Amino acid sequence: MSAFHTVGIVGIHHNPLVAETVEHLLKVLPQWGYEVLIETSTAQTQDQCLARDIATDQLGKQSDVVIAVGGDGNLLHAGRILSLTDTPVIGINRGKLGFLTDVLPQQLETELKPLLAGDYIEEHRFLLSGKINDGKLFNALNDIVLFAGEAAQLVAFEVYVDDLFVYQQRSDGLIVSTPTGSTAYALSAGGPLVMPNLDVTLIVPKYPHNLNTRPLIVDANSTIAIVITPAHVLPKLSFDGHNTCELKENDCIIISKQAKPLRLLHPKSHDYFRNLRDKLGWATTPNNQG
Repeated sequence: MSAFHTVGIVGIHHNPLVAETVEHLLKVLPQWGYEVLIETSTAQTQDQCLARDIATDQLGKQSDVVIAVGGDGNLLHAGRILSLTDTPVIGINRGKLGFLTDVLPQQLETELKPLLAGDYIEEHRFLLSGKINDGKLFNALNDIVLFAGEAAQLVAFEVYVDDLFVYQQRSDGLIVSTPTGSTAYALSAGGPLVMPNLDVTLIVPKYPHNLNTRPLIVDANSTIAIVITPAHVLPKLSFDGHNTCELKENDCIIISKQAKPLRLLHPKSHDYFRNLRDKLGWATTPNNQG
C-alpha cells in the first residue's frame, strides 16, 4: 500500500464536535509530516487556520487523500465530488450511525496514523449517475429517490431495465440504491442489506398500491429508466437527498452506473459484519460461544 504526502480535510457542519476534530487534525497532521489542505467552508469553522484552504472541486485534484469529518452525510457529499478525481477518502465519525465514517476521533493515533502510512483496506464503492431526459447528470453514492413531495399522495410511473418493461406502479415513490445505500433509505423502505462489494443495484418501491410488488435487485451495469405517467401529483427526484428536481408528465429518468467509483479507505481492523452488529443492534455472540 502506498503512503500519502498531501492530506485534504473537509468537515462542513454546524456540529461543534466536527470543528473540534478538524482543529485537532490541523495540529497533528503536520506533526506527522503531512502537508495539509483544507476545504474553504471547513476552514471558516476554525478561529485560526494555517493550512491552505481550497475549493471542494479542487481539493481532490491537489490532495493524495481526503479526510471527511462528520457523519455519513458529510462523506456522501465529499464522495460524490472526490469519486470524479479518483481521490481516496477516509471517514472520521462525528455523526450518529457512521456506516461509512468508521474511524473514531479518539482513534487518530492508533487507526488514522497507520492508515495514512499505508496500512489500510481499500474498497471501491460505485455511484449511480442519473439524468432527466437529456439534461444535466447528477450522481449519488447512496440512492436516487423518486418521491411525491406531498403527504399521502401517490405518484405513477413505469420502470424499465435495459429497455425491458418491468412494471407500472402507483406508490409513494421509488428508491434506486447502490449496495452502499442499502443501509440507508432503502433499508427503511424494506429493502435488503447488500454487501458493498456486490455489483448490483436495488430497486425498492415505497409503499406501492400493490401487495405483489417487492424490492428487485438487478445487475449494476444495467440501465434503469423511469417514465412519469399521469397522476394527480407529479413527483420529484433527489440524489442522496440533494439536488432535488421537479418532474413533469412523460419525463424519463435514466439511471446507470457511474464509470468512476469512490475509493474508500478503512483501518485494517475494519469488519463489515461487526459494523452491522454495532449499528443495527444485532446479537454480538454466537450461541455456541460463551
